[in-house]
Amino acid sequence: MDPTEYQRIEAEIASDDSPVGIDARKTHVLILAKLESIERRLDTIERHAAAPVSAPAVAGVSSDDLLATAAMAGDAFDDEVARLAARGIDVDARAKAAIGLLEKATDERVLSAVGEIVARVDALEQAAELVAEGPNLAAMLADIMDDEVRRAMGDGICVDTCLRNGLHAMLFLGQRISETELEALGELLRSDLLHPKVLEVLSRMTCSVVSATEQPTGSVGPFGVLRRLGDPDARRATAFLLEFLRLFGAALDGRGRRCTDPISGACTA
Repeated sequence: MDPTEYQRIEAEIASDDSPVGIDARKTHVLILAKLESIERRLDTIERHAAAPVSAPAVAGVSSDDLLATAAMAGDAFDDEVARLAARGIDVDARAKAAIGLLEKATDERVLSAVGEIVARVDALEQAAELVAEGPNLAAMLADIMDDEVRRAMGDGICVDTCLRNGLHAMLFLGQRISETELEALGELLRSDLLHPKVLEVLSRMTCSVVSATEQPTGSVGPFGVLRRLGDPDARRATAFLLEFLRLFGAALDGRGRRCTDPISGACTA
């Protein structure tokens, strides 16, 4: 009861003339009035409990029709449950399983995951389109490979032999080259030795060596060397050699330039 109600009742039955501070007559009258009120409420509840339950009429349909419809629906449901039970289907077990599944599906983590999936529907649709186009892409790549193979064969290249030789070379090198040698090979590939200009000079030098071996040289004395140095090509080669010796000496002293990019040829001091 609300405390203010207690205070109201206390003020109503209070009496300064009574030894106990309350008016006994008012108190008894108030108690009897409350009891009569409780008794009337109990009578009302009993009458409602004893009265037959009737369904309310809906849109011109009588309560009897509604009760008959509900009874028919109940009978139909019972017949269906009995038919399922005859087929070995435990409706009660499946209902419990469905409720359990519903409980798991409405878990906060599951709903959060489903929300993430729904938020990425567009990305999933694009992925599905890529998967659907997978056979077409594979066919297109196969056509490109066929064209390249035919072009190589037209140039006299046997692709099958190249593949076998390449695989054999890879296995051969993998078996005989150690990790240290692989690192050294990597350093060589990253060095200035593969600079385009270096390769060009080496190519010309090897051609010159081959040509020189095909020419009769004989023997040349000091005066013959001087006469040979009078040739413009010999002077050009001598100037190149002297410039190389000068730069090589600077490089040995740590003052040379180093090419940092073998492709572009950019050099740094």
